[in-house]
Amino acid sequence: MTKTYQGVICRGCYALGTACGRCEKCEDERKQFMAAGKPDPKKPWPSPSSEMLETPEFSAVWECIKDWDINVPGAYSGYCGATGNHVRAILDALAAAR
Repeated sequence: MTKTYQGVICRGCYALGTACGRCEKCEDERKQFMAAGKPDPKKPWPSPSSEMLETPEFSAVWECIKDWDINVPGAYSGYCGATGNHVRAILDALAAAR
């Protein structure tokens, strides 16, 4: 039986058949994944801070990736257009490597 979602479902889950990892449908799928004995695929996916949005580094990365379709397994399923979260992940990885 297919569940009918009354809560929030993102455009990707509804129209594109992909998962964002943050809406009600994705949360149900994550619970099913964990119930099957698999590790939790959800990983931190923070948004950029307002301060980050003003930095030249953020702007440079954004200009590079803004037209990309990106998949981040573990944070969400499927591909989506680049977002500030992708920029944040890149900047965080660079900071951790220093």
